[in-house]
Amino acid sequence: MDTQRLSQTVQPLLDWFQAHARTLPWRADREPYHVWLSEIMLQQTRVEAVRGYYARFLAAAPDVFALAALPEAQLLKLWEGLGYYNRARKAQECARVIAARGGVWPDTVEGLLALPGIGPYTAGAIASVSLYTSDAADERSSVDLGGRRIIKKKKK
Repeated sequence: MDTQRLSQTVQPLLDWFQAHARTLPWRADREPYHVWLSEIMLQQTRVEAVRGYYARFLAAAPDVFALAALPEAQLLKLWEGLGYYNRARKAQECARVIAARGGVWPDTVEGLLALPGIGPYTAGAIASVSLYTSDAADERSSVDLGGRRIIKKKKK
């Protein structure tokens, strides 16, 4: 995509976000663990439903080391109400891999995709928000259908 076309695509999204962005706890920082955890929780779940779960989860598991060490019963209790318990189990599996790496997250989309439970959308989100990598600016980017709708509305 050429620079002018990219600018015409990105600027409407930035304008819309500036005008309509909600204050969400997972936007408070760019820590990969926080971005990843919010992305996992938000899969097939309403934003408003995740707010409380996110805060409770971080209180119990503030980092990948704590999540990796959680007993499964506690993990599932914390996840209760979010559904799709396999997400919680995969999240813990991923946390264990990151913990084994000394808490260091991969610094490429490809590296993120190699982690358990991380697909293209989540890898793109982590890469673009936490790692500031341009790798996320391709077809795996977290500019999804919602973002495309905003661009279409702005063009009309």
